[in-house]
Amino acid sequence: INSTLIYKYEPGTYFYIGPFINQFGHLITQTLSRAWAYNEYREIVDKIIILGRSANDTLEKLPKHVLDLFDFFKLDRNKICFITDAVQLEKLIAPAQSHGIGYREPWHKKEFSSFYEKGKYTDDSLPKKIFISRRFFKLKGRLAGLDVVTDVLKKNNYTEVFPEKLALEQQIKLFYNASHIIAEEGSALHTLDLIPEIKAKVFLISRRKNYPTFIDLIKRVTSESYIFDDVQILDTELREANALSVSFSLNSLVHRLKEYSFITDDNFSQSELNNEIVKDIAEFYKNKEIKIQ
Repeated sequence: INSTLIYKYEPGTYFYIGPFINQFGHLITQTLSRAWAYNEYREIVDKIIILGRSANDTLEKLPKHVLDLFDFFKLDRNKICFITDAVQLEKLIAPAQSHGIGYREPWHKKEFSSFYEKGKYTDDSLPKKIFISRRFFKLKGRLAGLDVVTDVLKKNNYTEVFPEKLALEQQIKLFYNASHIIAEEGSALHTLDLIPEIKAKVFLISRRKNYPTFIDLIKRVTSESYIFDDVQILDTELREANALSVSFSLNSLVHRLKEYSFITDDNFSQSELNNEIVKDIAEFYKNKEIKIQ
């Protein structure tokens, strides 16, 4: 290494966060899973290190949702630096990861509870029944026909929530204060990695059959959870996360929501649901053809 690698020496104490992954869910689970410990070392840390992908990764170019996550962990922005070249550091602090894809350490609840002191995220004015929607991701991975299911939920006093349009603090508050959550499988659910526990019962509408990541994530924060995964992915030559899924038993989804006391009125039009499924499939493939052209 000494003969082949050119690197510079940097004095001081550095706090290691992780590699920068610019996708909401992976940013929470992989980039920031060590950030919980920063406050303990704040006074002695000179710089906070994030491994950048290239010189284009800079604090000035980061979108708001990334900065919101930094602020959640109370990271000092003026100390954050992206490392893209080899460097030798005098002292490096690398805490254990509190969570990741598929796991959460037993001490996560204790450490993350400090971020919720003094009722910071408590807000009784927020809706108790929420639906975490992927309405605007129809062409990037969704279960066909769900807009009709959404109408049923709204009839049962659910508020449709679009997490990608909300600041992180508002997302946390919605999860934290809800009593009933029905959620489409998606990256927005990784906000739950930041929460010690929630009071809500949760029903997950999966896009992939026997896909454990999100149901396990939900089970780590609540004692009552349910899943619908009688689905299959259409052969779209896309990776699963971006593919369209279909189900031949969406009517049973609606009835199960009533069975588990998420809704009281499960009446809907089967023909309207069938038409919506066909419409979503046609729109998905039309968009795919346009991209190919």
